[in-house]
Amino acid sequence: MYVSTKKLKKILDSPKAMNKEFPSKVADAVRLRLTQLRAAENLSQITHHPPMGLHKLTGNRKNQFAIWAKEKYRIVFHALDEEDQIIKDLDVPKDTIQKIKIIEVVNYHV
Repeated sequence: MYVSTKKLKKILDSPKAMNKEFPSKVADAVRLRLTQLRAAENLSQITHHPPMGLHKLTGNRKNQFAIWAKEKYRIVFHALDEEDQIIKDLDVPKDTIQKIKIIEVVNYHV
């Protein structure tokens, strides 16, 4: 699992920084989801049913996936191929996706 920016990596790697960046319940949920993402061998092990809610995004977020963190917060990421390139065809079998790059943790429903 990769993270898109140094700033985001610093936030996601530090419980203190995460609690400063997000409401407490959201920070706790993000930590849990990150643990679940790290534990998954591939994307097929992340369910589209609650509580994970894996889903493909559309529009200006085409080629991205998201999972539910808490309330309206989502962890948004790209799926990567074996050469760490962004997979643009999100209809590939999820069991072939073994790497992701987290783009952001966001409430994009605002």
